[in-house]
Amino acid sequence: MKPSIAKTLAVRKFPEPTSVKQVQSFLRLIGYFRKYIKDYSKIAKPLSDLTRKEYQFVFGAQQKEAFEKLKKIMSEGSVLRIYKYGRRTEFHTDASKQVYGAVLLQEDEDGKLHPIYYMSKKTSPAE
Repeated sequence: MKPSIAKTLAVRKFPEPTSVKQVQSFLRLIGYFRKYIKDYSKIAKPLSDLTRKEYQFVFGAQQKEAFEKLKKIMSEGSVLRIYKYGRRTEFHTDASKQVYGAVLLQEDEDGKLHPIYYMSKKTSPAE
């Protein structure tokens, strides 16, 4: 299972943001694909921080790196497998002060674990 070429084309063609509104637009667009992107929230954090009121808009090296990495991941066409009942399944988690995430893996015919679903979220200041 992977995103359609037509849908990912908009991500790949998205111009480098020059304003908070453009960053928000890109994050809404790429957020649709977050289940295909391992560590999405961790990668997107420099961009999502720009949308917070206490941050001044400066699209620096970290933001450019995050933007380009997300576009690159989408151009590679990350593939998720379909969940198959009865197969060995593992749920892996990871957390830090800034983000937490998880991946659901399942053993396939080849005996290897393959991703079924990715999940990640940036923590709030209160968390």
